[in-house]
Amino acid sequence: QAANKFKSEFLSTMSHELRTPLTCVIGMSSTLLRWSFGQLSDQQRRYIQTIYSSGEHLLELIDNILDFSELEAGKAILNISEFSLTQLAHQSIQMLSDKAAADGVALRLDLSLESGFDRFRADVGRVRHILFNLLSNAIKFTPEDGEVTLHISVEKNRAIFEIEDTGIGIPQEQIPQLFQIFKQLDATYTRQYNGMGLGLALTKQMVDLHGGKIEVESTPDLGSKFKVTIPI
Repeated sequence: QAANKFKSEFLSTMSHELRTPLTCVIGMSSTLLRWSFGQLSDQQRRYIQTIYSSGEHLLELIDNILDFSELEAGKAILNISEFSLTQLAHQSIQMLSDKAAADGVALRLDLSLESGFDRFRADVGRVRHILFNLLSNAIKFTPEDGEVTLHISVEKNRAIFEIEDTGIGIPQEQIPQLFQIFKQLDATYTRQYNGMGLGLALTKQMVDLHGGKIEVESTPDLGSKFKVTIPI
C-alpha cells in the first residue's frame, strides 16, 4: 500500500513538472509553423511539424498518466451535468475524422435514440474521453479500407456506447489482459503499433468511476466490439 501511494504521488508530481516545458515546446513550434522570421523551406517545416506533433503526443500521454494516478489514488471527482448524446456523438466523430481519413478507415455513426432520450446526465468530459480512447484504438488497429462504427442507444436509464471495428481482433486468451496498466498485447520484438498500454486501463477506471461496465467481444482477423454501459 505504501509503495502504491508513493508511486501515485510520483506519477502525479512528474506529470505536472513535465507539462510546463512541454507546453513551451508545443506553443513555440506552433508559432513557428504559423509565422517565422523568414521563409521556411519544406524540410524545415517538416522538422517543426514533427516537433509539434511529437510534443502533442507526449502531452496526451502525460495527461493520461496524471488522470490515471488521480483515479488510482481516489482523488478523481465526477463533474455531473446534463448534455446531449447526439451532440457528444457528433463531436467524438469529428475529433477523429481526420485521423481515420489519413489511415483510410471509414468512421461511421449509428444513433438509435428514441424521442425524449437524447438528454443524459454524467461527467461529459470523461465520457468524451472514454469514446475518444476507444475510437482511437479501433482506428489504430483497423487496416486500410476497414470500418469503425460508433453505436449509441439508451435503455432503462443507461447509455450504451458500442465501438465496433473490422480490425485485427484480439485472441480470446488475451482479452483479460486488456485493461491492465502498461500492458500491451503486442509485445513482440518488432512492435507494429505505438502506445504505452495506458489508454484502456484509464478507460476502464473512468467507466468504473461512473458505476458502469465495459465488455469486449473479439475475433482475430475479423474485428472487435467494445460495449460501455453508463447509468444516468
